[in-house]
Amino acid sequence: MDNLACRPDVIGCIVMASGRSSRFPGNKLLANLGGEPVIEKTLSGLQSLDNLDLVVVTRYPEIQSIAVRKGLFCILHDEPVKSDTIRLGMEYGADRGWTGCMFVQGDQPLVHLDSYQALLQAFQKKPDRACRLYWHSQAGAPVIFPQNMFAALRTMTGDHGGNVLLNDKETTAVQASSPWELMDIDTKEDLDKMEKYCADRYFSALTSSR
Repeated sequence: MDNLACRPDVIGCIVMASGRSSRFPGNKLLANLGGEPVIEKTLSGLQSLDNLDLVVVTRYPEIQSIAVRKGLFCILHDEPVKSDTIRLGMEYGADRGWTGCMFVQGDQPLVHLDSYQALLQAFQKKPDRACRLYWHSQAGAPVIFPQNMFAALRTMTGDHGGNVLLNDKETTAVQASSPWELMDIDTKEDLDKMEKYCADRYFSALTSSR
């Protein structure tokens, strides 16, 4: 067990990167967004956070190569459904002393660092409750699950995610700063919209600095 996993305040983070991209031409996680693969942009945002024990779970060797290059542990598998990805990540974390576990979608690269930090801070205040990113009343991801939900996560079955375990009334809501943070990529049109949003933000930042 490494030094990070021995710390009492460490939060696990399972990056879900096993989707089959059924509505996307090719693997959406490897598609280019702002000059790098979508999954790499997602991982780069997470790596700037402290006290986060990251593991990437994927069925794709190309994504495993990206994760390893970035110094991250990656589980490569060929299991069929979403709950398998959850179970494999939770099995990895079983003896790592996690006080909570954050699930991040690999195709959701626009979550701000401030929102990740707000989620972690909110969870630290109420570590017995799930903590979820919202845009107004729209529930989204990432989600941090408390230890008291770990057993249920490990025994999930079927092709669905941990959101089926959540009750809004018992979940701490953290507001995103923009609806774009909750956006994931299902289609090429989604990627095109995200690419334009990133380009517009870059142009705005560039002109405001002059």
